[in-house]
Amino acid sequence: MDYLFHTLSVLPCLIGGLVLAIRDERVRLVSRRTVLVCVLVQLAWLTLLSAFGVTRWSVLFAGVTYTLCCTGVQFFLYHIARGALAFGDVTAMSVMAFLFSPVPFSQWHWLVIWWVVMGGCASGKIALRKEKQSVAFVPILYVSALITLTAYALTHLA
Repeated sequence: MDYLFHTLSVLPCLIGGLVLAIRDERVRLVSRRTVLVCVLVQLAWLTLLSAFGVTRWSVLFAGVTYTLCCTGVQFFLYHIARGALAFGDVTAMSVMAFLFSPVPFSQWHWLVIWWVVMGGCASGKIALRKEKQSVAFVPILYVSALITLTAYALTHLA
């Protein structure tokens, strides 16, 4: 039953991430407004769930911490490899990292696993493209997060 609470606690970013991934795949555009709305709604949602005792306050704290760390790393990579990542990929990371909010700090290695899965998915998508065209990275962020969280749920949640 814990997996249900895990899913419900990150529902705004689950839906928002899907919207961002579809839009990036179709038109290669990540709306900063959509990202901001997703993050603010997720913060409000986790605050309400924590205030009413549905989740622990540590879930909100973990979500904010994971988001700041992952977005910071993505921003660093954006500056190192100019042209490899767009700024929309950096902002979308803040939505995707919130999906890991219910993962406790003691299980932070799941974020590292996510980055490895993300790298594998990105490498595969780049290798399979037909010609030298841009690759939508937000769907890779989203799918790799879902793969990693599914693996986490299968190994940790009842």
